[in-house]
Amino acid sequence: MLKTPLKIIGLFICTVFLTNCKKEGCTDEAALNYDPKAKVNDFSCTYAGDPYIGTYGVTDTLQVTMITEISKIYQKVSIVGTNSDTLYLMDYRNTDDNLTILMEGSAFTVPEQEIWGEQTISGDGLFRNDSLFYEIIGPGYHNRGSGSK
Repeated sequence: MLKTPLKIIGLFICTVFLTNCKKEGCTDEAALNYDPKAKVNDFSCTYAGDPYIGTYGVTDTLQVTMITEISKIYQKVSIVGTNSDTLYLMDYRNTDDNLTILMEGSAFTVPEQEIWGEQTISGDGLFRNDSLFYEIIGPGYHNRGSGSK
């Protein structure tokens, strides 16, 4: 007789435990490994730009036609980001300007944006293996850069 109430209590405890157990996983819909069944974020989310985040040693050539200047610099460029398709090229041309880049696979677009307070630029580029390549243009402004991690 005692076994039946214990079985019922045990079954009740198991039912409560299983229904209150929340599945862990990636809960960010923008992530590559989003799990719609996950109820608790376990911080395992991965994003399209993740493999490209890092610091690159870049040789950068700038041609400004208004003053007939060609300059070449070597710089450290950091790529940082926090979501699936937007990364940031930090400290562009050793200035405090940070460029937004929008990822599409291993290629990216530099949408039109303002630098140095007034210069509007845009461009594109790509990542190949551990290397970065970009071309950025604006009125009287042509910039190419490439380098590796």
